[in-house]
Amino acid sequence: MRYPGFVPALLTAALTLSGCATQSTPADTTASTTTTAPAPDRPSVATLQIQLSGDPAVHISQRDGWTNAEDSRNFTLWSFTPATHPAHPSVVQRRVIRHQGVAQIETIVLCEAAEQACTELRDEFDQRNRRIQQRMNQPRSVIS
Repeated sequence: MRYPGFVPALLTAALTLSGCATQSTPADTTASTTTTAPAPDRPSVATLQIQLSGDPAVHISQRDGWTNAEDSRNFTLWSFTPATHPAHPSVVQRRVIRHQGVAQIETIVLCEAAEQACTELRDEFDQRNRRIQQRMNQPRSVIS
């Protein structure tokens, strides 16, 4: 399902303002999926970063050491950890989805670091996602 153009912009703005992953479900809209190592059918963090960097439809930016890749075609934002981050190398993939009319953030964490660092990274993004979702789902006043 496609969403209006403001959704990726809203996600990017919200993620940027929050300082920088998770598969949403109806019961818990911020549950996380964490993968700790590449599988044969899934690229490594480094390979994924190279692939996204080579895609002309993906906008790459830097903020506070993080490399962000915005894929507006798929309403997806990828955040790669800086080399100084305890969970490096890792990437957090987030995208806005709608479930029963409510905006949610689907997040997947690919973490190749130590398990504790991966858990802390996932928890940090879960907290950010909750704050962003609250803002996205607040009623907005209409100006006439």
